[in-house]
Amino acid sequence: MIASVEGLRGMPKIRPPFPAQRGVFDMPSNVNNTETYANVPLIIERGAAWYREHGTESDPGTKMFSISGALQRPGILEVAFGLPMDRLLLEAGGGPEAGHTPKGIQPGGPLGGLLPASDLGLALERPPFTERGVLLGSGGLILFDERASAVDLTLYFSEFCEDESCGRCTTCHGGSQRLVELLRRVMEGGGRREDLERIGVLDRTLQNANCLHGQFTPYAVRGLVNYFRDELDTQIDEKRDPARVAPGLIRYIISDPEAPELDEAAELCPTDAIVARGSEDEDEQPAGWRIDDPKCIRCDVCREVAPQAVRVEDRFVALLESV
Repeated sequence: MIASVEGLRGMPKIRPPFPAQRGVFDMPSNVNNTETYANVPLIIERGAAWYREHGTESDPGTKMFSISGALQRPGILEVAFGLPMDRLLLEAGGGPEAGHTPKGIQPGGPLGGLLPASDLGLALERPPFTERGVLLGSGGLILFDERASAVDLTLYFSEFCEDESCGRCTTCHGGSQRLVELLRRVMEGGGRREDLERIGVLDRTLQNANCLHGQFTPYAVRGLVNYFRDELDTQIDEKRDPARVAPGLIRYIISDPEAPELDEAAELCPTDAIVARGSEDEDEQPAGWRIDDPKCIRCDVCREVAPQAVRVEDRFVALLESV
């Protein structure tokens, strides 16, 4: 941010000196969140003792939390530090819709990491989150249920970290690229047992990045290995995704070729993968629709439009059964 204000490429500067000693145009500067600055006038007016009436010893005061994901009532709430997380997500947010159960939490923004649902009772303050290897960070809390894939979420946040790397240090720029490549290969069905060791190597290497962005980049994959290892093992060893979202491990099948909703699904398919049956080379098949698998990009549009007519099955299990 300081470099951008100075008209330079947005990259971090080596510290020390810290911005408080030498910041924008080499002048002492404060760089804080707007939320921090908003608290300052109230503390000056009412005193530190008043501010400490709320919150905890380690984190006094209140914080704005953004809650989203598998919630019936997403939103932004201000609560005192120390409130149990389940009070915020399950009570205020309503938890997942009926029939679904919490699976995990993604706290603190894209760099925050992953936690299992068993940690919903954690107090919203920094120490317990730090002990679990994640960040409370910006106050974002995303709840996900059993329909979500922890591997897919890890890839999503790792892609963000790769895209946001300024490119100044090879450690972060190259390390985040390798991490994304590895996770994409796992999602495509090419995962290998030695990938677990590679994840550890990349995590340790990224701790030598020049700034916290690179050092926090592996937090999501660290949470995946620590708390959702069984899901990662299943994708690598069994070539199967329990959540059925990994593109290389699933395939879409039309179970009711004559369902009227498939007409709309065929129009919406971005790759024209839903094709008419009954062509000359398929004259023995019933009329209706089928999915041309090589064209299918697993966007899930067809199943959203025609959930009763389209199903998802394990790709490799189906191939083995057909042999």
